[in-house]
Amino acid sequence: MKKGLLRRKLRGLCLVLLFTIGGITQVIAQDVIITSVDPVANTVIISNPGVSTVGLSDYQLCLGPGTYVQVGSLAPVSGSIMLEGGASVKLSYVMDEDMDGLSLFSNSNFGSSLPADLIAYVQWGAGNQARVGQAVDAGRWDNADNFVSGNTPYNTMSGGSAASWSACDVNAGAIQIEGTTDTTASICVGEGTDNLIAVEFVDAGVLDGENGIYVITDNATNNILGTPASGTFNLEGAPSGVCDIWYMRYTGDIGLDSATNVSDLSGCFDLSNPISVTRSGVNAGAIQIEGTTDTTASICVGEGTDNLIAVEFVDAGVLDGENGIYVITDNATNNILGTPASGPFNLEGAPSGVCDIWYMRYTGDIGLDSATNVSDLSGCFDLSNPISVTRSGVNAGAIQIEGTTDTTASICVGEGIDDLIAVEFVDVGVLDGENGIYVITDNATNNILGTPASGPFNLEGAPSGVCDIWYVRYTGDIGLDSATNVFDLSGCFDLSNPISVTRFTGTDCNSLSLDSFEANFSFEVYPNPSKNSITINYQGNRNLDLGIQIIDILGKQVLTTQVSSRNNTIDLNRLVSGTYFVRITDKVSGNIATKRVIKN
Repeated sequence: MKKGLLRRKLRGLCLVLLFTIGGITQVIAQDVIITSVDPVANTVIISNPGVSTVGLSDYQLCLGPGTYVQVGSLAPVSGSIMLEGGASVKLSYVMDEDMDGLSLFSNSNFGSSLPADLIAYVQWGAGNQARVGQAVDAGRWDNADNFVSGNTPYNTMSGGSAASWSACDVNAGAIQIEGTTDTTASICVGEGTDNLIAVEFVDAGVLDGENGIYVITDNATNNILGTPASGTFNLEGAPSGVCDIWYMRYTGDIGLDSATNVSDLSGCFDLSNPISVTRSGVNAGAIQIEGTTDTTASICVGEGTDNLIAVEFVDAGVLDGENGIYVITDNATNNILGTPASGPFNLEGAPSGVCDIWYMRYTGDIGLDSATNVSDLSGCFDLSNPISVTRSGVNAGAIQIEGTTDTTASICVGEGIDDLIAVEFVDVGVLDGENGIYVITDNATNNILGTPASGPFNLEGAPSGVCDIWYVRYTGDIGLDSATNVFDLSGCFDLSNPISVTRFTGTDCNSLSLDSFEANFSFEVYPNPSKNSITINYQGNRNLDLGIQIIDILGKQVLTTQVSSRNNTIDLNRLVSGTYFVRITDKVSGNIATKRVIKN
């Protein structure tokens, strides 16, 4: 019984003690070991080769008398001081990178040479450090004159002697942008064009180490963005900012698979100089018609009504770039039609066709001031998707009595003689729209009296009164078949100026005299187009009592006044932009003249 107990005690003692018998050193088992020292980075790695968890809180790191620190007071760089079997903990501890000796005690018995107190030891740069004699006595170091040399970090799997430690003999060399000696670059990202950075070694002959890889990091944080095996490096998908491209050589496991930051790496590795790349990001995002998800629209232009296209961003949060502007282009040619700073966009003045509205973000000078086509732009810019707008143009032009510039006529009806009114276009080249037709309306009510396809117009059978002959251009269905009044029309159409025809009957016919009409009833209206007001200048040779009406393109009276002087100014400021007709009536003779006016 006692013999068995004694044998078990002796067996346990043999596991702890180190004996030197006849010059033969016997290894003493220990609970933890220093496996890596980096006196340049000032880090120490303690590993647990056993299977049981060891609490390191009361353990002490010591460089010499008076230079010690309790492990429990240190915040681990990685790992935990409750060191599980097979695990390691990385600690930050300031050491002399040229020469020093580091001891690990399991307690604060700093003068002890017992292997249960002095757990591990390593010295570098020169032998005979302060506690090396204790370490040799405790069997934690082989000889006071032996030391580890070479490049840091120093690593071991077992410790106990300088021979069991290895220096880090790796060299990542120096890199530069291919074909240059540059180590910086500036690129534009987000515009959809590959941004390739090719690097080369200054001297590939100096490279050393088992493995090589590139490491791309964020310049501000050193977070690892990627670890490509080789270049060329395409940074197009990266956001704006600055990143560094490094080459790294390493030996053994440095924790690269789990590292998110360069500071997470440990072990034997070397980084080259960085290639710093400044990324100017541009992102124009995506746009849609406001309040919808639509990216196409169809509008009617030329009818005198504003056509406003309002757009919005699908996600304004993704926009990137120094400057932003809208670009309107012709869909067929990509010619730039305009570069408005913001919307809504009024396309009323544009001809028929298709245009694209884009949003653009850009950085620096892209040649926008001189560009006439999108292909002229160059530099750092990004275009959103387009909003494609199909413009159905309508323009009924201007008409006049054939062979004259007159837009009024007086005829005698009922006497049995055809009264033909032939009209012509002032400029047939401006006409636009799918269909064209004439519309004859009652001057007083705007009721539609007829819709002949062409002239001349025979008004002999009509009663006395005043009628207006208009030309209309239209696209699509404007309700013409069922309309009884001009106000019933709707959709995409444009009306010319009217030819106003006064129809006399009976004795009233005797008052007609073309010569006196032309001599006594002649007007100028200017400026035309006008922004604020127009002047009506009567050029006849007698005073008149005049009635003046302003009529919009739909035949609605929007302004009326009476004048008797030769020069009269009419304020147009309260009218919206568009096409209007000025109808001037001589209240004495009943003669009517009509002029077309554009309000800007």
